[in-house]
Amino acid sequence: MKFLVVLLASLGLCFHAYSQNKAAIKPLTIGDKVSDIQFANILNYPFQTAKLSDFKGKLVILDFWATWCGPCVAALPKMQLLQEQFKGRLQVLAVTTEKNKTVLDFLTRKGGTKDINLIPLVTNGKSVTDNFQYRSIPHEIWIGPDGTIKAITAAEYVTPANIKTLLNNSPVYWPVKDNNIEFSKDVPLYTVSPSVHANAKYHSGFSSYTSGAGCTTNFMKDSMQSITRYSLYNFSIPTLYAFGYNKFPDLKNIKRCVLDISDSARFFYSMQSGYRDAWNKGNWYSYEIIAPLSSTKQELQVRLTKDLDFFFRLESRVEKRKIKCLVLKNLDNSPAPQIAKADGFEKHQLEQNAAGEYSYVQKGVSLGYFVEMLNTDARLSNLPLVLDRGNQTGKINMELHIGKNIQSIDAWRNQLNPYGFDLVAKECEMEMLVLKSNDKNIF
Repeated sequence: MKFLVVLLASLGLCFHAYSQNKAAIKPLTIGDKVSDIQFANILNYPFQTAKLSDFKGKLVILDFWATWCGPCVAALPKMQLLQEQFKGRLQVLAVTTEKNKTVLDFLTRKGGTKDINLIPLVTNGKSVTDNFQYRSIPHEIWIGPDGTIKAITAAEYVTPANIKTLLNNSPVYWPVKDNNIEFSKDVPLYTVSPSVHANAKYHSGFSSYTSGAGCTTNFMKDSMQSITRYSLYNFSIPTLYAFGYNKFPDLKNIKRCVLDISDSARFFYSMQSGYRDAWNKGNWYSYEIIAPLSSTKQELQVRLTKDLDFFFRLESRVEKRKIKCLVLKNLDNSPAPQIAKADGFEKHQLEQNAAGEYSYVQKGVSLGYFVEMLNTDARLSNLPLVLDRGNQTGKINMELHIGKNIQSIDAWRNQLNPYGFDLVAKECEMEMLVLKSNDKNIF
């Protein structure tokens, strides 16, 4: 008998969903001419059906999504803004395999379609996905005005600059998103040969980015083979340490890490690193250990930490240190912040306009989303760690106009004050992940 425990870690772009499409039709790829696909069961469109040829001469983006996919839903209002910005030259079609009624019920719960009323929503879209098989969403297919596929990307590539590039018929060299790669968490990470794995009682090791796996951990006890297997797929080095020290997710944050390393760019993503998708594939690793059946998860986590130290030539430890923090709290003598009612799509996004000024818009989500953004957005890496002491559990709407200096604590405070919140600097004792290089040749 096998006992299986699986943890899915939703880390931003790793949010994974597996398509059930089979290879009945050979999936199209970059450079292929797309046939005159029929779109049926369309919402937000004058007609229930349409053909790809109806959008001839436009750049078409097929945005594959689902109502249960948080990143997909959050991206829809952005798609609407782009549809307005490139009116007449761009057509976004949001495609889901979910039923028409499921999507209608979802839109009703969200307070209507005003946030996405310019984007046709193709429901029951299995016939479309059969042409463009995928294993994770959001999934973007870029079809040029000439009807050929120009790119297959993650959602982060859908920007005004990239749309302009393709509208100008300029070539792009974006990596192709992992769209049809078979992966099973039940298969050992290292498949040297079936006979070797059938008899393996102990081994451990790392691999580079594992395509199609998402960000997943898998702890399995197999009494038939008398082994325990602990696997972690696609995590950064600090995140692997956070698992090893059993301090996930806290210690995966750059603001909870002390790096005594010359090449820190391999440990945390920054805006200077280019597209996050490409950085992830170059700097994320997978790990697996097979050990005796009696092994506990805690024992294997200790082994993971030692293997990380050995493989990456590091010295690691967790220790308490006093660091400068920002405490988010309610303003003294201020009325409690107003709890927002459900009105349209949830939103929590730090945006920059054409003038280079930043705004943070939050709608229909809790204060925790704001704190998470301050602590994890790569553009705010120089801000101190923020601790949430706002004592708010409801959904709060905020619109903060920060200006050009998003590292200014005073700018954030001035915008938070009218909503009944403040950011107060304080020295706090926190557990920190300390990493020190003991070898200059980190590979």
